[in-house]
Amino acid sequence: MVSINAFLLLPLAMAAISFFIAYGLWKLLKVAWYLSFLFSIVGLSLGLIVVLMTGFTETNMLQNVPRLLLDALTIFLLTRADVRKIFRI
Repeated sequence: MVSINAFLLLPLAMAAISFFIAYGLWKLLKVAWYLSFLFSIVGLSLGLIVVLMTGFTETNMLQNVPRLLLDALTIFLLTRADVRKIFRI
């Protein structure tokens, strides 16, 4: 009998969700814009919490700051007027 490990299932589910969001953004689907915005907000919030709780060490900065910057950039780009107009939001 094959046992499905939660540590394997969660990354696979996240990869599948990310693929469908990317496909939806490519096809200019409104739901993909909302999901991408939501994932970026959650990622930025959790990333800030991790940085604040673990301290400002060199390793922490190298691991978490690039993710924070990418989430912030994604939010910035998704909220631009021309992008919102394309997605009819």
